[in-house]
Amino acid sequence: MTEAAQPWLDYRLRGVARTANPGKHAGDRHGVGGAFRGLVPFWQLPDARRLDIRRSLMDPTLMPMVRQTDQHTTLTLMVAVDMSASMAARADRLGLNAAHAIASAAARSALRAGDRFGLVGFDTAIRPDLMLAPTRSRGGVTAGLAALAAARAVPCLPTGLMLLAAALPRARCLVLLLSDFAMPLRLLEDALPALHRHDVVPVQVHTDGPASLPAHGLARVQDAEGGAARLVLLRPKLRRQWLANEARHQAALRALFARHGRSVFRCGPTPDLVALSEHLVAA
Repeated sequence: MTEAAQPWLDYRLRGVARTANPGKHAGDRHGVGGAFRGLVPFWQLPDARRLDIRRSLMDPTLMPMVRQTDQHTTLTLMVAVDMSASMAARADRLGLNAAHAIASAAARSALRAGDRFGLVGFDTAIRPDLMLAPTRSRGGVTAGLAALAAARAVPCLPTGLMLLAAALPRARCLVLLLSDFAMPLRLLEDALPALHRHDVVPVQVHTDGPASLPAHGLARVQDAEGGAARLVLLRPKLRRQWLANEARHQAALRALFARHGRSVFRCGPTPDLVALSEHLVAA
């Protein structure tokens, strides 16, 4: 199913959200509408609406017992977008267009649920033109998404990833990290520990890569991040080496995120929002 068929995302935060506003996510406060926490004596929670008559009658001292539940609450959904050149390596901006589609669906979903939505773009630093503080303002969200649609990618290593933690809210939030992850994995290894307070979901936007190259002939290839181009005489052995290197990079990427308790969601130029929703709500 495509974005046109389901223009929103289902999502949840691993753990609990720590806000006071009623919403649809598990929170850390007592209230109504959430999961059953246990029974407490009436004097601890003097609310006659929550009396459990059956358990009260079973108590040897006939102590009135009250059902205690958690309060459902809101959360903040942040989208962080890699703006290095590999995300727009092709003329049709496949990577950035896919990122924009996911960000738009995430924004619609957050506003629909009463959650706050925020946006952060990064290349060698945090992009001030792609910095939207968490908000429930439809006008602010529309402007932030328009800026993402018009933004240009930069030939660089996305070292701004190291600054992402400082650009996010202090309170725990759900972060969709959108990138093709065509970067040295040491950048991720250095950046992920600083993001530990948040629930970070890596979403890898990918294209054909080396698999699209012919086995023979001259080809002009370009370093997607640095921008340098050169002519290469392609031959089967070289193509096999590139494919093997790409496979090793992907395996190392999956292992790195697994060590941080997350699996990578891979999507093509047209994101499958249903599959992404299933990924986001899975345990």
